[in-house]
Amino acid sequence: MDEKINLYEMLGILTGDGCMRYYPHKSVYGIEIAGNADDEVDYFEKMSVFFFEKFQKRPRIFVRYVSNGKGLKLMLHGKQITEFFINLGIKPAKTYTAEIPLCVKEWEQAKYFIRGLFETDGSLYFSKSKKINYPSHPRLEIKTASPQLAIRFYNLLASQKYPIQFRHDGITSRVYPSGSEMLERLANEIGFNSEKNNTKHLLWKQLGFYVPKISLLERKSMLKKHSQILAQVL
Repeated sequence: MDEKINLYEMLGILTGDGCMRYYPHKSVYGIEIAGNADDEVDYFEKMSVFFFEKFQKRPRIFVRYVSNGKGLKLMLHGKQITEFFINLGIKPAKTYTAEIPLCVKEWEQAKYFIRGLFETDGSLYFSKSKKINYPSHPRLEIKTASPQLAIRFYNLLASQKYPIQFRHDGITSRVYPSGSEMLERLANEIGFNSEKNNTKHLLWKQLGFYVPKISLLERKSMLKKHSQILAQVL
């Protein structure tokens, strides 16, 4: 999937990994989004396009070095832009109080919100099954410290008859659908809009299992080689 980010997907992104810097007494207004410098460059470029087309302003995107590797950061300053998203329901301090904005009402809107939330704050991983000795059982997970976000996210998927599980450990809540049918349904109905998750899904689909601890570049290389082999055979 290679779609532009729309408003509802951006609301999901900001709910997941966004930080609203809103300090009127200091005249500080801005948006910050954090990500992975190795896997998410393409998705951050899509964010940049969204902000430019919506507000005619380009954010600054840069790599910063942290203790566990390289981080990617997007920064965009502006009072009107920050207040635009706050008025839609994105909270400046949201770790424990994040919610799905009230403007996300219909399932068609919710699908994009879920996509943005999952791309930034979710994870797609694979565990070993009884069938083969490789990670082949897909699991998708959203983990949050906001109980209300977890509950409404759960209810959204449940309203569409997604079989999902919910777990709360006292600090964080986890909402996770799992299984091959679930992954395919989510991929078809909601989709992945980043190379990070799209290549994970495609590699699992082509091989029948997943190869853990490989980079985006390695996944793309394996997908290319596998396609070339299939072309030769066919």
